[in-house]
Amino acid sequence: MQYVGIINVTTDLESDVLLPCNFKATLLGSNKTADIAAVWSQTTIPADNLVEIKLQGEVSFWNNRDKRIKTFPKLSESGNFSILLRNVQQSDLGLYRCELHEGINCMIAYQEVQLENDTEVRTVKSTSRGRCQNPTQESSIYVNCDRNKT
Repeated sequence: MQYVGIINVTTDLESDVLLPCNFKATLLGSNKTADIAAVWSQTTIPADNLVEIKLQGEVSFWNNRDKRIKTFPKLSESGNFSILLRNVQQSDLGLYRCELHEGINCMIAYQEVQLENDTEVRTVKSTSRGRCQNPTQESSIYVNCDRNKT
C-alpha cells in the first residue's frame, strides 16, 4: 500500500469545495477493465463511507450528504477521482480519505484531504505570533503565516 500524501483545503461554510484525489497511471495499471475503484470516506469515528468511483466511471453512493456530493466519473480513467462537496456544513469539516482499491479489500494506495473552515484558519494565522504552519512537499495548498520579528 502506498501513501500518496495529505492536502490541506480551506473553505467557507455554505460554499462549494473540490476535494482532490489523483493517482498516477502506474497505480492504475494498463488494464482499463480491471476492478479498480476509489472509495471516499470521512475519517470520523466510526468512519463515514461516502462514495465509490470505479475506473470505468460507475458511481455508488453510501452517503451522498443530501445530494451535496458531485462526482466526475468520466475523469476516473485518467486517475482523477476528485469530488465536489456543495454547501459545506460544519459537520463536513475534518479529515477525508480517498483509497484506491483493486478488487475487494485490496488497497493499493490512499491519500488524505484535511478540510478546514477558512475563517478558523485566518483566526489561527492572526493569533499565531511566530508559530507558522510550513508547507510540506505533499501539500499543494497551505497557510503562509507571517512571522513577527522581535
